[in-house]
Amino acid sequence: MQTTIRLNSQQYRLTDTGTVEVFLSTPTGYQPDYEARNFTAELDKTESWAWHATRYEIGAQAVLVSHTDVSPNALRAGTHAEYSLSFDLDGVPGNSDRSIKRTTGWRGTTNDTSVDARGVVTIRKIRRLKNGNIAVTVS
Repeated sequence: MQTTIRLNSQQYRLTDTGTVEVFLSTPTGYQPDYEARNFTAELDKTESWAWHATRYEIGAQAVLVSHTDVSPNALRAGTHAEYSLSFDLDGVPGNSDRSIKRTTGWRGTTNDTSVDARGVVTIRKIRRLKNGNIAVTVS
């Protein structure tokens, strides 16, 4: 079964070399002056934002994870699951005991979101969509 995962262009980008990068903040260790006139500028010094390489690459293996809204309104509307990848091949932790990991099966429901591990998959294709998002096809 092939599944396509979409990565938001606001957080992810695909470089010309085919590397998927994610935009993350890193704490700088700077202690802000809480009495500074321009406190916003002080807060900007406490973290730096940069693009970092991810593990999304053709041939990489990961656990396919589905997230399904199971609230009554979502069920009536017939919403579909959203997918993500977990690169921890030990599996996805359950919500009642985080130390128990599985690569298949229901992993728990929290805040009307049911999480299921769908098995180990391989990334087959990565491409940029017209809207700028990234499509990752796995099977």
